[in-house]
Amino acid sequence: MKLLDSNKPVSGITGAVHLRALYGACVVVLLALWGERKHELLNSDGGGVMSFLDSTDDVIEGIEYKTSGTLTGKQTQRAAIVEVRNALSVIARLTKWTRDKGENDWFFVRLSFGHSASQNPQKEITTTTLYSLLNSFSKRADVDVKLRPHMFRRSFSMLWAWRFEIGDLEMLSKLLYHNNEVFTRFYTEDEDVWEFLPEAERELAFTIIHDGLTGSRKMTGALGHLLERYRRRLTAKIGVLSPEKTERFARRLLVEGGYRSIANADGYCFINEARGQRAKCSTDGSNPNYAHRSEELCVQCPNFGVGGSRIEYWETRRSAYEEVQKKTSVPMLADAAKLGVARADRIIRQIKVKQID
Repeated sequence: MKLLDSNKPVSGITGAVHLRALYGACVVVLLALWGERKHELLNSDGGGVMSFLDSTDDVIEGIEYKTSGTLTGKQTQRAAIVEVRNALSVIARLTKWTRDKGENDWFFVRLSFGHSASQNPQKEITTTTLYSLLNSFSKRADVDVKLRPHMFRRSFSMLWAWRFEIGDLEMLSKLLYHNNEVFTRFYTEDEDVWEFLPEAERELAFTIIHDGLTGSRKMTGALGHLLERYRRRLTAKIGVLSPEKTERFARRLLVEGGYRSIANADGYCFINEARGQRAKCSTDGSNPNYAHRSEELCVQCPNFGVGGSRIEYWETRRSAYEEVQKKTSVPMLADAAKLGVARADRIIRQIKVKQID
């Protein structure tokens, strides 16, 4: 997308609308990929960001105040992948005229137009200005939703926790710069979150069912036993299993059983309405609570399964537990590590047996 000359103030209604929407689009990219709080974004140091853009660094620093407990705030570090760098570069060009006209410590400053005579064009953007930029982007993109920074912070949490199959609540808490995991759970347990998940859950559940029926995915644990029962039922009805017949059977199971699946680094939750109450991580006695997942609970859960591709993950965990068990002088820690080794050993044995089968 070609930008107007960044050394001159823009004129014309069309150009102004275009640049506001472009500025808003860049802010959307940053919020979506960083999960920053609004104030952290707006307080970005102009000199620091410009120095970063002139360097080959892949991390950019900022300041977070809300949970720091200090007047000076605490330093944050955000990964600056190519999309982030590009978004910052575009904003730098869009705001160059404004920054060149006066001294300003902020990176996110107003554009060179749209001010009344009484306003200072060198002033940093406010919350109201930020919302206006997001509204401009929404209108240009034909999105009938009022986009706000906190929405992207919540979506960042969901992407980390479920879509990318990591689901490490402690690590997510660190990425969001929360003081503890209690705050993080609010982002992953809110009932509105479920509006975004069903399609992804169903697609993952279908893939697991289909791969299990065709034998291309070896699953262990309770989930493996469940898929094996379905496979025997299917082969009892059909002489030759074609991909098309397997797909129809898997789709029917998905619809009739209402199955959904959540992937995690340690394995998969595979449940339907009837099995939800069996979830070891449940905190209400009827539904799973994915934010409450832990290795100790998952390996006991009847809804839990592990695929063969996860063996390296479990072997790494076993080695870590074993190292702690050998070196610690704290009896309680040694006992916990011993149990961790035993859990990992059980999963590894099950995976290897399944691979042989």
